[in-house]
Amino acid sequence: MEYQQSRRRLNNCIRRSEGRIALGLAKSRWHKKSLENDLEWLVTWAIKKANTQEPMWCGSTKILDLKRLQKKRFSISAIVDIGFESDPNNSLSPAQLSGIIALNGHENKLKTYYLIVAENGAEYELRKQT
Repeated sequence: MEYQQSRRRLNNCIRRSEGRIALGLAKSRWHKKSLENDLEWLVTWAIKKANTQEPMWCGSTKILDLKRLQKKRFSISAIVDIGFESDPNNSLSPAQLSGIIALNGHENKLKTYYLIVAENGAEYELRKQT
């Protein structure tokens, strides 16, 4: 029972982060700092569902580069600082994030995304597919 509740909470956090990113990308002028912050939260929650040795988190997002590929489809790359939750020193390592994000028809949610976080030879896939 507890596992289902924590999994449900994690999925709710991911959906909220996805919604904030979608609303930010739907605007005609992007607010880079806001999108970096929203991406940081998405990575923080979504990386917990990736195949990692232990739970991880994202401490910051920098050097965000967005390119519109089509009206509702974007290429994204950034540097994210990630680390293990259990690390007592809260050490973070820079990792390269890259991938594709697509908005839904109403531009208020992410329809799909496929993001790769690459850090020191390890790759973590963050994805949503419909």
